[in-house]
Amino acid sequence: MKKLLFVLLLVPMVSFGQQTTTESDFRNGYITGFKKGYCIDERYCNPPFSIKVPLWGKMGFNTYSDGYSKGVIAGQAKKESANKESSSSQGAYENAGGAYENAGSANTSSGGAYENPTPVIQPIPGVAVGNAMTKAGEQIAGAAFAAMANVKKRNDVIVPLRVELNAFKYIVINSIDPNGGKAAGRGIIKKMKKNLLKQGYAVIDLSQKKESKNDAIPKDLKSDPSIALYATIWARDNMQGVQADLKLFDYKDNLVHQKTAVNLFIARVSNQVSSDLISNKFIYNPNAEKYLPVQLTQAEIEYQEQQVESAKDVAMKELKRHKELLDMGVITQEEFDKKAAELKKVILGN
Repeated sequence: MKKLLFVLLLVPMVSFGQQTTTESDFRNGYITGFKKGYCIDERYCNPPFSIKVPLWGKMGFNTYSDGYSKGVIAGQAKKESANKESSSSQGAYENAGGAYENAGSANTSSGGAYENPTPVIQPIPGVAVGNAMTKAGEQIAGAAFAAMANVKKRNDVIVPLRVELNAFKYIVINSIDPNGGKAAGRGIIKKMKKNLLKQGYAVIDLSQKKESKNDAIPKDLKSDPSIALYATIWARDNMQGVQADLKLFDYKDNLVHQKTAVNLFIARVSNQVSSDLISNKFIYNPNAEKYLPVQLTQAEIEYQEQQVESAKDVAMKELKRHKELLDMGVITQEEFDKKAAELKKVILGN
């Protein structure tokens, strides 16, 4: 998403949520964007000296990026309007030239000594191309913002938290999933680390270490890896908004928590995807029970129910088959009763 809009010189899409949301930022972004939009694709251009800045955007849409985006579109519209006025003035000049030429022809027919030359109006270089690019840019920018505005603010728990967080001394951020985007992953991790440190967690980030990762691990963790939880982040930032997935493992690689989130802003996605961790005020307690009673998600419950029903169907078919074997004299009554007793437990759920 960033690369596409940056190439079009329309919207310098930096990670949402990292801009300072002040009226000054929105105003500065709008003025800069207006000048860029007004002078797009023109080598020599003087934008209007006085630029009227609208009221800054509503909460969540009032960053420097928001002001810049609105300014680009407004500047392009202003330039297009100025070009139209210029074209109208040229048309009037051409009409006047035509009238002058007609007058010269009349003088010639009446014995005048000269014939007036036809004035030639040179087109302004790049105006047609600039206007076409302006319209195309507005359409693409509009489509991009519409797509992002329609992103659902999804916050899904895939695996509920299955551990007592205070029983683990460290949170180790192992890696950024290579199937996602590294820049988006770093943005999520940066915000998440800040929130975890505020809550008192001891965070070890191995996702960006250039030196030996082994050197960054404390001695007590090296000797006992069970005192830490290990996180992996997958993230992506594209036309569908910012998406992230957090997976939390114990030292045996058992998945003890997983959560996904989608939003327009990296900061919000980071808060949502790590909400179960940052909502806990961390106080390390080595004597606490590490693992919580298993809480199944609705999807896991439905899956188990389907498995039970499927097992019952199989048991019913098996019981009917054994009854047919009994009726045909293939098996004895004793053999049938023994098998029927086993299948009855499955059918009745005992």
